[in-house]
Amino acid sequence: MIKIDKIHLDALKEVGNIGAGQAASGLSEVIEEKLIPASTQVNILLRDNIPDWFEAKGMFAAACFHLLSKTTGRLLLIIPMDAMPSLLGYNQPLEHLSEDDIQYLKRITTVIISAYTTAISTFLGTVMVAYSPDMIVESHENLKDILTKDIAVNEELLLFKTVFHRSPLLTPWTQFWLIFDHEALITMLKAVDGDRLKDEG
Repeated sequence: MIKIDKIHLDALKEVGNIGAGQAASGLSEVIEEKLIPASTQVNILLRDNIPDWFEAKGMFAAACFHLLSKTTGRLLLIIPMDAMPSLLGYNQPLEHLSEDDIQYLKRITTVIISAYTTAISTFLGTVMVAYSPDMIVESHENLKDILTKDIAVNEELLLFKTVFHRSPLLTPWTQFWLIFDHEALITMLKAVDGDRLKDEG
């Protein structure tokens, strides 16, 4: 097990908050309505424990991104189906997504991932690029299989949960989870330790 303390978690949460703020700015332009992100929730869990922690039961949309930079890890973005009506502009629950919905979601996820990779790139002092967003729609029961396929080893993963609200009434717009694989987590933890050593020096 890797050693993680409050300093690590606080630093990762701040990176998540910066990414969420940049994502909200980019998405506000897409939907032409101001979005405000709630404070990012951060967690570090073993891969096989994530399905039990994942609170959105039922269907969800997911996109797997490959990361290129100091790390060559993977990143999963998950959006629960019950968040889709508000995100897509529907006034009723959705049982499935049309091809147009999927294409719009790809646009949304590209904005989100670009914002977070920019924030993480600044944090790491390098350039991180994410590519190959394969959008799938699956049920909660298959989440473990998806994680096993895309993240092979049962090691600690970094999770960000972010909720976006519409301004000014703070009505919910959507929520999503970002799951970084073990390699990406280790790279970010090393960056935290490097910054801490500089401060102590």
